Amino acid sequence: MLVEFSVENFSSIKDKITFSLEATTDNSLPQNCISVDIPKSTKEKQSIKLLNSAAIFGPNASGKTNFLRAMGILRTIIYSSNNYQLGQRFPIYPFLLDQNCVEKPSIFSVLFIKNSIKYLYELSITSTKVVSESLFYYPNGKKVQVFKRGIDNNISFMPINEKKSDEDEIRRKIYLEEISENILVLSLANKIKIKPLQEAFSWFYELTAIKNDIYPNETSKRIHENTVSKERVLKYLKLADSSIEDLELDVKEIEENNLPDYIKKMVIEELAKEKNMSPAELESDFNKKARIVKTEIKENFIHIGKDKSGNSVRIALPKFLESDGTQKLYGIISSIILSIVNGSVLFVDELDLRLHTNLVRTIVQIYSSELNKKGAQLIFTAHDTNLLDTQMLLRRDQIWFTEKQSDCRTELYCLSEFKIRKDKVIRKSYLAGIFGAIPNVTLEDILWQENL
Repeated sequence: MLVEFSVENFSSIKDKITFSLEATTDNSLPQNCISVDIPKSTKEKQSIKLLNSAAIFGPNASGKTNFLRAMGILRTIIYSSNNYQLGQRFPIYPFLLDQNCVEKPSIFSVLFIKNSIKYLYELSITSTKVVSESLFYYPNGKKVQVFKRGIDNNISFMPINEKKSDEDEIRRKIYLEEISENILVLSLANKIKIKPLQEAFSWFYELTAIKNDIYPNETSKRIHENTVSKERVLKYLKLADSSIEDLELDVKEIEENNLPDYIKKMVIEELAKEKNMSPAELESDFNKKARIVKTEIKENFIHIGKDKSGNSVRIALPKFLESDGTQKLYGIISSIILSIVNGSVLFVDELDLRLHTNLVRTIVQIYSSELNKKGAQLIFTAHDTNLLDTQMLLRRDQIWFTEKQSDCRTELYCLSEFKIRKDKVIRKSYLAGIFGAIPNVTLEDILWQENL
């Protein structure tokens, strides 16, 4: 579970901002909190209360998406940097509107809980190299270093109380000596094979961040790969469109070979010289290995219609003929299902886009219901002010705002920082500008610009 996430000097985020899912002393909507027991000492445990969801509101261009993108990019780098080529750049962009920030690294810090143990991962990174990286965990309530990476790519590990063979130790040293400045130590978790490292990697691997994209194809891929069941997807999909009876996937494997013939010929001739073989002997084997197979999936949604005689008949409609809202829900629903099943964290940008308010409310309420048995969490951005409901949907410590400052940097703050009565209608106060984070534009402004 996510406890806290901080980011600094990334995109529109100049100064350090911190987002927390640790519950305050507010006693409203207790179903929106999850109690997690973690070690306090070798013999005692302590309980920490975490929120199962949070929403971020704010005007366009205030940095909501950049905040979610920070976590998404961090997860992508952790998952994939072990395959980076020498010199390959990270997708990291500092705050470019202040020249003092351009040469400085972006800084990320994530405090989370995995299998009842608290972890702290910190990363300082530019687009070309890792400046510093560290992982700590709290197995007995005390902070213990797993590894630390600093100046000149120097990496140190703590002694791990695990039985390891000499071969494992030699392998670990080789990996640490050969790791380049554009590969994260955490990315090598499955090669170095230290349990706290693997646990931390697993937590990030299970995390999902969905961009503002109404047509993602992940659900179809996951059904095809049996990661989620079609039946379960259909149950959720009917929340948006009860007329959908079934779903059919048309799956095709398409072979691609984009190498021009003259390049293939050159490569085969060079390989033939190295292996002391004829080009003809190598050509068949080379074509098999150079073959790229892509899976293309087309979706058809089954509805009940009428034939020419007026009899009921199943009619298949391609996905593009469904409403944007149905397509949006279909795109994200498998991520919601996997989040609940695995007890993982899900970030969704503009969850309310093209979805009815009541449907969005239902999705949020899933995370505070008995369906959420493993402590899954949902963090989303939204514009729909009907979701600012502190009586039935979200507590005050679950509502966050982003605001663009005069120097274009993003500021992030929580509704719980304001002293307000519990019975106050938050939506009206927000639209009145009491909490900030609203667009500063009126019809009078536009008329003045048009000289009317």
